[in-house]
Amino acid sequence: MSIILASIMIWNKIKQFYSDNKGKLVTCAAIITGVVTLGKDSFDLITYFNSVNPYSEENRTLPIKIGMKIADAEKVLGAPQDRNFIGNSYFSHGIELNPDYEFQDQVGGITVKRLPSGVIYKGKVDGIRLGWSIDDIKDNKGNPTYWGVESNQSSVAIWNNIKTLTIVYLKPNKQNIWVADSITYTKEASITAYRSILLSVFQELKAGRISRFAEELAERGKKPEFKKNDLGMLSLEEFSQKYLHQSFEFIMMRPAIGGGVELYLGFNKEKILYFWIYPLGWEQPTIRAIVDLEKYHNNFGV
Repeated sequence: MSIILASIMIWNKIKQFYSDNKGKLVTCAAIITGVVTLGKDSFDLITYFNSVNPYSEENRTLPIKIGMKIADAEKVLGAPQDRNFIGNSYFSHGIELNPDYEFQDQVGGITVKRLPSGVIYKGKVDGIRLGWSIDDIKDNKGNPTYWGVESNQSSVAIWNNIKTLTIVYLKPNKQNIWVADSITYTKEASITAYRSILLSVFQELKAGRISRFAEELAERGKKPEFKKNDLGMLSLEEFSQKYLHQSFEFIMMRPAIGGGVELYLGFNKEKILYFWIYPLGWEQPTIRAIVDLEKYHNNFGV
């Protein structure tokens, strides 16, 4: 009986020691595993250690969440260095807070990106982080729901997560491997999402599909009264036939008077089209109109 009692006491002490020193034990285990796995290569060892250590900077998660009050987020991050209609930027953290579309005092989205100053948020956003290759990201999240291509040096992948989107802008690194240059985790109805949504609509059209973000415009474009309009408005079909395969560049984005955003794109450096994206029911981003500005100005003299 005394042997059993002594064993129980020893076991309780072991459990208590583990509970009191869990972080240190995990760190030691990670180092030992790294040494066994990678030998004496110090750079690989450090990289491996940081990837498995749950307390490392690389494995931390964002200190703010979608839905929290922006005022509460600022208590955590401090005052932003810049404010505009897209978001509040923290250059010292590499983080941008994007306001909710319906509730402007709440966080609707969070963007992390590599800044020109070299500052980069090293932690994870929705399980992934900046610098990961597209293959690494797909191993974690599966294939993207939507793709978009901006140029031969920039593309975007979008994962639809039931009313939220994970948006990753990808650029090739020096080894010509496409890696995450910015990551946005956001509600669908968030201004920061609309540019990438538009790119994904273009890509779906090139694949012969109509994105759910363009279904409403596609249906309205079939009506006889739409085809007779003199406002310079293009149907989705007309846009696809005339402009879809032309080169383009973003000119600007700004809040729309009727809600949502206005996106201005130049096609072949001679034609400017205006895209109005608006969240139906406060949630579903939808392309409401595509307008040929030259035709609109000629008809209305503005």
